[in-house]
Amino acid sequence: MKKAEFGQLPMPVQDYLLYLEAIKGHSELSVIEYASDLRTFFRYLAKEKNLYPPDTPDDQMDLRQINMDFICLLYTSPSPRDRQKSRMPSSA
Repeated sequence: MKKAEFGQLPMPVQDYLLYLEAIKGHSELSVIEYASDLRTFFRYLAKEKNLYPPDTPDDQMDLRQINMDFICLLYTSPSPRDRQKSRMPSSA
């Protein structure tokens, strides 16, 4: 990933990358690596949450549509593991 491609990422991610470099003092190469990892993560989420069909090529996904509402929804959505019955034996 190149720094010029940061504009293709969700705005909250762009803001975070700027913060890492400008405020936290991380090197440009470190920030580029973080950006690449976050891009991969958001591509996965976009497919997992049905923003794109699973067979969509990664380079055809527009991640800019992901916003804080989407990110907050992920945080508050129940996990599939939350829906499973506990495997722990009951203490009663």
